[in-house]
Amino acid sequence: MMNIEQRNLTIRKAVIFIFYWLTMYYLAIFLQFIIARILYPNLNLVMIEDWPQEALMHISFASNFYIYAFLTIIFLVVLWPYYREEWAIFKYNLSQNIRAGISFYFIAIIVSSVINLILAIIGITVKDSQNQEIIANAMEGYAYYMVPAVLMAPFVEETIFRGLIFDFFNRTKLNEKQKTILSFATSIFLFAIIHVLAELFQNPLDALVTGIPYIVMGVVLCTVYYKTKSLFAAVLTHFLQNFIASILLLLLNWLEVAPPSLESTGFHFIQELLQAVSINILG
Repeated sequence: MMNIEQRNLTIRKAVIFIFYWLTMYYLAIFLQFIIARILYPNLNLVMIEDWPQEALMHISFASNFYIYAFLTIIFLVVLWPYYREEWAIFKYNLSQNIRAGISFYFIAIIVSSVINLILAIIGITVKDSQNQEIIANAMEGYAYYMVPAVLMAPFVEETIFRGLIFDFFNRTKLNEKQKTILSFATSIFLFAIIHVLAELFQNPLDALVTGIPYIVMGVVLCTVYYKTKSLFAAVLTHFLQNFIASILLLLLNWLEVAPPSLESTGFHFIQELLQAVSINILG
């Protein structure tokens, strides 16, 4: 039987879960129109397909920034007791959790590199999702909107996909093996889906291929959470993924080289960066 405190936390988690999905879809759309009216008052809000590409990207960046800022604040307010407990768990085995968070980031690099190599050999190209394209394009004039991707997204997404979804299925009355499989599968599936949702409605087969980097990252993040039992260890891995990729994207943009996607965490990304540096130095 759950005590009152545990029951209240469960209710709060359920509210946050529902609120997250409603915000990411319905509020995000509404906010885009508000931002469009403020930043570009002459735009025809009905004819979105006629919006200039630069205006569309600027509106998307701004919407993404404010949505994640809003979610971060709401999450902290509603789930503050949960975060205090999770932070205490993280600090209890601080060095071990930090090592795990960093180690699994490099594991993600190796795994994604191997998968990219295999796909290249068999002739399959992993396309950037719309989410990846937005982030990569943000480097061209809107770099300050990278804050959500680097700081807020790891915090919000790990709360949802590991702290809520993974933890929920891991607390069911199934046996240990069944609980683990169900927790991993559900968390990874939903984590990938939310990042390729636009492609899913257009071409499900493309969405499957485009979702491969997210599936890899989902497996890694679930493993970090499962092994350490620490939400913030998973947040650390996710943060490193986004932070290092963002720094590389900024550097590539500074070198005036077309950047690969944020999810290109493998050695191919490093190779392109080194090539760009060499070209820039040698003229």
